[in-house]
Amino acid sequence: MVSVFVVYLCSPAANVGDSRMSLPTAVSVYRHGDFSLDEYPQVRELAGSYDIVEHDGELLMGYPWPPALFLVPAAALADAIPGVDPGSLSVSNPNRTWLFELPMGALLAAMAVVLWALAIREEVDHAQMATRSAGALVVFTFAFSTVMWSSVSRGLSQHAAAAPFVALTLYLLVRSRRDPTVVPLLGLAVALAYVMRPTASVLVLVVTLWVLLCHRRYVVRYLAWACSVAVPWAMVNFAVYGSLIAPYYTADKLGSAADIPGHALGLLLSPSRGLVWFTPLAVLAPLGVWRRVRAGCWDSVDWVFVSVAVGVFAVVAAWPNWWGGSSFGPRLLTEAVPFICWYLLPAIARPHVLPSSRRARSANVVVLAMVSAGVLVNSQGAIARATLCWNTDPTLVDTQPNRLWEWDDPQAVRGVRRLFGGDSIRDVVIGSCSESAANPNAT
Repeated sequence: MVSVFVVYLCSPAANVGDSRMSLPTAVSVYRHGDFSLDEYPQVRELAGSYDIVEHDGELLMGYPWPPALFLVPAAALADAIPGVDPGSLSVSNPNRTWLFELPMGALLAAMAVVLWALAIREEVDHAQMATRSAGALVVFTFAFSTVMWSSVSRGLSQHAAAAPFVALTLYLLVRSRRDPTVVPLLGLAVALAYVMRPTASVLVLVVTLWVLLCHRRYVVRYLAWACSVAVPWAMVNFAVYGSLIAPYYTADKLGSAADIPGHALGLLLSPSRGLVWFTPLAVLAPLGVWRRVRAGCWDSVDWVFVSVAVGVFAVVAAWPNWWGGSSFGPRLLTEAVPFICWYLLPAIARPHVLPSSRRARSANVVVLAMVSAGVLVNSQGAIARATLCWNTDPTLVDTQPNRLWEWDDPQAVRGVRRLFGGDSIRDVVIGSCSESAANPNAT
């Protein structure tokens, strides 16, 4: 899967927002063994910003700190280069931490694709529910027709940091069908996913319940692996933030239940955030579920997959900021995407239909058209920075969320529209966005 990493790495549109304090934090960890950001003038100027907290007079990263650890080796290597100081890079307009974040985000996203592909291979080789060609197609879809390319790989976001561990969880669950001895390792995988991205709590809850109900003999070892992550994480939190759980993990971000139906509709159909438009093939996932049930091979692992997908979707729908701020597509559904895409395999596999039949040929054309449409849409988020500028131009989407339903100006076509409007390819692909007073990190 080196090719996936190369494509992700070479895609020029970076999206560094909530993660911008990761590099200064990584430099502090490397140089001083702490998390303090006080030594960086460019950070002190932003004191009181949405992504910085203060404890005992020290400025600290307000978002989860574990993702920053991925940048520690890179910071150490950069420090060894004469004239290079990673701690001095700008964290606001013009942001320069993307020089470190984008390669790491691309690597983590590619790792997630590899682990997910291994799970698909496991299913194809041992369950014999689909052909290798069908497996290759769904892996390609997951890699290039979802937010994995257009959003996750664009920087060191929480989603990027959690992605390999979410994919590892899925792989271990699939592997457990024929090798239950891997069940304890799920404790490690879900714990790492959670500390990277708090909404992975859905994954923790569902998988833990599954282990308790279906694999009680492994519960102790499962919890031991989980504690190997949770205990050090809590100890660091207490030492740095004065609490066993960092502030970001305890914040109440849920809104009114009355808003959930509208948010859910937006997550599905909004022209600028809807899953249907950004991953068209996802509409076949319910068909995949039905085919597994009909084939009589539905099991407890399938219940886990569906529960996680529905649970993450429900949590995001309950979020007031369900569109995910200044981002591209339905990025808040990232942790659900691997489980949704899993059911594309049985959806497109037709073992009882002759490949040469007219019905099979027609179905193949439709599937390939849907995959191609998804690739085209997601390529815009990965290649054209103008699509990210859509979030602040003409107004900040967080202050004017009605823009999410403007069918005459969908996010994914902003780059194309600017090209036809006379803008240069350079401006569309790598041009910076106008700084918004409402969001000083919009770049």
